[in-house]
Order: sequence, then structure tokens, then C-alpha cells
Amino acid sequence: MRPGWRNRLEMVHEMTKENRDLPLINQHMQKTFAFRRQEIVKSSPSVEHLRTRWPALFLEAQVHAEFQRITNQSLQQTFYAALDLHTPRLLTLFREKEGKSTTHGGKFSSILRVYNEQFTSQGEKNITVARSAVLAGLPLLLREDSSDVFKICKVGELSNPGILDGVSILSVVGQHNEVVGGIPIRPAHVSIVLEDKIVMTSSWPDALMVVFGLLYSLHLNYPKALGSTFELMQKVFLNLDDGKLKPKLLALKNELLA
Repeated sequence: MRPGWRNRLEMVHEMTKENRDLPLINQHMQKTFAFRRQEIVKSSPSVEHLRTRWPALFLEAQVHAEFQRITNQSLQQTFYAALDLHTPRLLTLFREKEGKSTTHGGKFSSILRVYNEQFTSQGEKNITVARSAVLAGLPLLLREDSSDVFKICKVGELSNPGILDGVSILSVVGQHNEVVGGIPIRPAHVSIVLEDKIVMTSSWPDALMVVFGLLYSLHLNYPKALGSTFELMQKVFLNLDDGKLKPKLLALKNELLA
């Protein structure tokens, strides 16, 4: 039996149980990392194939663990530290673009309205609202259309054509849930879609971070519609790879540091 094979089979078996031994799963995933990484990078298997062979990769905890195995850094801690650091400047840029942008000015206005109304709700500053607002507006700053990746549908519409296409973060909302500026307010649930299949559920804005971790760990291409947004997350927020940036990404980085 090849190295790691028994650990993989035991992990798959544990994943079939209702009450999983998560520390045991993590132990098996740690032991099979080199074996799995070689398989993913060399063979580029489909997501469906990986869900069969490595189902634990689609647990949110293992998305974080796999990212740390690859990069030796915490995805959640590093990503949110950078996002929170840049949030005040990004909100300032949104306000500046709100009056100047003929294409996205209205969208920036909607995002800022949600932020202003929700951020101090119940007398507390809501960090989730701040993060959601900034992540919803980031593609607009990079002149990208997020509608094919940040999708929203009503309960009961999951079977509609195009809903599960490609790579997306799908927010399912009730009939009376408000959606402003592309931000779902209290969605019923948020699903992550890869290769036209729901692979896991998360929360908004955690879903965007988890999608990044999945794409990076599974060696998949970023969705074309948000290529620059994901590259900014990779090279500016997470400081991964060589750091060379396209002109518009470099321009935004310089604005963030101004």
C-alpha cells in the first residue's frame, strides 16, 4: 500500500460518520499532506474527484489547516488583519468614488448606506458589517463586475438555470430579506459553489476568504470576473508569491498606503 493510502482511507471512513473525530481527521490530513499535494498539483483533478478522495478538504477548518500547511501562515488571522487595517482607507475611497464614478457611484452609495445603518446597530460597532461592506466594494474599485461571483437568490430558486454556474458565493435570502449594494442582510444561508456544485456553506464575509483558501489549496484558477480582486487578496492582503502587481492593482495598493 502506497504511503498515506491507509491514512486517506481512514479519513474518508471517518468523514462518513455522523459524529466525526475531528482531531483524528486532522491527524490523517497532516500525514497525507505531501501525498495529496503532489496529486493535486500534478494531476489537476476535478473538484468532484477531490470531494470523493479528500472529502475533509471541504470542511472549513481543513481549508484553513491546508492553507497553513502550504503557506505556513494563518489564512483567517492574516486576511482579516490586513482587511481591518485597510478598512478605514477603503471606506474613504468609497466615499470619494461615490461622487465621481458615473458607472459605480450608485453602488458605492448603497454599500455605504448599509454600512452607516448597520455598523452601529444595537449600540455596538459591527465588525462583520464593516468587512462585508469593504469586500462588496473592493471589486468596484478595481472596475470588476462581481455579479457572477457574488450571487443572491430567493429560497426555492436553487434549481433555476445559471444559479450554480462556475465559482460563486451564493447567498440565499427569504422573500422579505433586504439586499443593498450586493450585500445580503441576514441571509438564510451562504453556500460556496465550485465547478457548478455546492461544496460547503459558510457566512458572508467569511465565504470570500474561504473561497480564496479553497482555490489556493485545490490549485484552481481564480474566477475571471474577479481576477484582480483575488490577486489583490493574494499579493497585498496575504503577501503571497512575488508581489508583482498589474498597474491598477499597484495603483490601489499605493492609494491604500497613502
